[in-house]
Amino acid sequence: MTLGLRERGFSIDDLVIWAYIIQGRDSDEKAQRLLSSPSRKPTFILLEILRNEIKHVETFRSLLDYTWTRVFSVNSQERAGGSWPEVSESFLEEEADDLMSFSSPDMELSTFTLLISRLLHHARHLLPSAVVPISHMVPPYLFHNLHHGSMSEILGPKEHSRFSEFLNKLLHALSRPSSSIPFGSMVHNWHAQRVLLSLANRTKPPLTIDRLGYHSVQAVLLATQKTNEESRLATLQARGWPPWRVDQDGMDAQRSSDEDMSRVVFAIRQMKQAGYNTNLRTHVHRILGGQEDDGTPTIHTRSMSRAHIRKLRSLERSSTLNPRVWSARIIATRDVQEAWSAFKNFHRLGGTPTSPIYHAMMEKIEAENRRTGRLRAVDVSPGEGKEVLSPFSDNFSDFYKEELRPPSTIDVMYETMMSSGIRPESDCLRFLISHARSIPDGIKYLRESAQRDTFLKYLIGQNADPPAELTSMETRIIYAFVTLLCRCADKLVPQAPLQSDFSMLGDMKGHHEKCSNIINDINADGVMPQTLPRSRKSGINPLSHALELIRTSQTRYKPTWYAVLDALARPGIIIDPNIIGDPQDDVNSWRISAAILQDFHDAGLELDPKGFQLICRCLEKAMLASFRMDEKPLFVNAILLVKEEFAKISSTSFKFESSVLSHKLHGAILHAYVRVLGLAEDLDGLKAVVDWMVLHHNSLITEAKWTRNGYELLRRTLIATKVFCNGTSYEEQVRGLVESVGGWTWPTDEDARGYIEGDPLIESGDGSSVIDEHDG
Repeated sequence: MTLGLRERGFSIDDLVIWAYIIQGRDSDEKAQRLLSSPSRKPTFILLEILRNEIKHVETFRSLLDYTWTRVFSVNSQERAGGSWPEVSESFLEEEADDLMSFSSPDMELSTFTLLISRLLHHARHLLPSAVVPISHMVPPYLFHNLHHGSMSEILGPKEHSRFSEFLNKLLHALSRPSSSIPFGSMVHNWHAQRVLLSLANRTKPPLTIDRLGYHSVQAVLLATQKTNEESRLATLQARGWPPWRVDQDGMDAQRSSDEDMSRVVFAIRQMKQAGYNTNLRTHVHRILGGQEDDGTPTIHTRSMSRAHIRKLRSLERSSTLNPRVWSARIIATRDVQEAWSAFKNFHRLGGTPTSPIYHAMMEKIEAENRRTGRLRAVDVSPGEGKEVLSPFSDNFSDFYKEELRPPSTIDVMYETMMSSGIRPESDCLRFLISHARSIPDGIKYLRESAQRDTFLKYLIGQNADPPAELTSMETRIIYAFVTLLCRCADKLVPQAPLQSDFSMLGDMKGHHEKCSNIINDINADGVMPQTLPRSRKSGINPLSHALELIRTSQTRYKPTWYAVLDALARPGIIIDPNIIGDPQDDVNSWRISAAILQDFHDAGLELDPKGFQLICRCLEKAMLASFRMDEKPLFVNAILLVKEEFAKISSTSFKFESSVLSHKLHGAILHAYVRVLGLAEDLDGLKAVVDWMVLHHNSLITEAKWTRNGYELLRRTLIATKVFCNGTSYEEQVRGLVESVGGWTWPTDEDARGYIEGDPLIESGDGSSVIDEHDG
């Protein structure tokens, strides 16, 4: 044994260190031990750590740094600025010679595959943007280990086949969305796939993209935000069906059909040119990408494909009445009438609707009800998400209008589905529960969906403890039910919109230490204090039961926690029915939010930008309420808590491509944080935020491009900063920082007045239903 170690350059002392590392109680502790030892270690130690769950983002960042500096032996100082090149279509051509300066690990392809796969797995759960630098590990490995250090050497048939297979597996792995921000993560997945696609064209001969690889690319393109051209086409399509393009001017008339082709459809054409026949999945992708197989237009609709879930069946061919095809046709419409027409056509042709088809139609009905219930219209391009347009009925007869009239509620569709002998399942069930009109309706959907008895009793409060092991499906059902509970919690609807009175700003002191009492109540009694209102119809105390579910289920699914924080951040939510309308109720709401955050951390979870935004909203609501109180509570420690959380999510400690590896913070997140700091009159904190924004302005501008109303929200953050700094000694300092960035301007006094007078609501960034990240 000693001889074997020596032959590999190790000793018994090294073996002792390895044993010490592996004996850590969890992956985070093992990683700390790995990183604290300067000695060389075999790759299997890193692979063992990556095999199990990692809880902390910083641990994952450190392991990525270790992989580059120790496994790849990359010195960050060897590159100008110590960062990786920006992702571009031609980056490999520009950087090809530089690839050879890296020292790639000498490991078998199977080992390298395992390493990359595990890194991507953790990136999906902890830091979606990290998939881009992980993809950058592939080119140096290829050119060193399979090209034998030569850019010009031709790959042999065996090597070409092995690496083509590896490449396609990675393309498929990169079609898997993040568990926390499925749609938001896809822009990073696309950038990472582009790295691999560019690499495929650099080898000799080029690596072969197989059907799985093409489908994986199509799936990612379907979920990413549309380009400006793709969005513009949606506005040029006729309101009749099929939605052919209507030329607006002479230049439009001269456009070729290729110019109206979405990236999804273009990728499908490339697949066919590579010799692959279309199948069911291709047909579905093409419909959602804006075109039927015969070229008839549909509405290009941003969607999450199931390519990352189901195994590829290369011989699975589309059929005239395949339910998945018709489900896609229902989704790829602009209004509820177009969707209903597709649903009826499927039935008229003899098709038997399935749960996914009913789900697609229910989503359109629910979106229509949201549209008609809004006080003001939402300006969204068709196909950007769940929003629908007003039904088009010009020149339609009364008979035809009646023929096109869809069911008015999802309940009607549900009864039709049940009468056909179809039970709701999977996405359809979660959608029904989260969008139920009441808690009893949600329980009815659960009872009729054939859930196991122990889980059902636990969910509705008849059993105190959950089943021994919850399935991933049951974890998502808990989220849907918690969402329903929070939506049904009692709330006070004000007679007129509340406006922030910035003239009432005063010194804020902290009371975060008082939250320990609430935390103790939760942990000791197992329930929230019984001052919470009880649902009159179901007998369930909505907020209390929601908190009980996340506590006893020990869920690590963040959206479930965020659903409760989102409810507590809403104006008018009633905590204590004895003080309805009293500002103390909003202060109590913050105390509970802080308690939830502590339990969240105790569960080994960390806030991402979405969770941070919710915490800011909860605190802002309490601070605004305190201005209406005679004895104002203090918020100093609460502000410190929020600043600590911002420091965590804005950290850029990774040595390579730090702008990629930091959490992506768009304008809505920063705006929520600035408002909290401003209300607390923390001008040093405001200046620090602007310093951070200036330092990372390139990343912020890029993120704004991929976020709904991104530039407007970034501008709104700067306006809020001006409002809070106005007339202080900090104003000129902050103004100088802002104007040091090319293209940024300091807001005017008119901007500030408009902000104060216009009821600056909290934005959600991607929009509430434009893309609902976790909608059943």
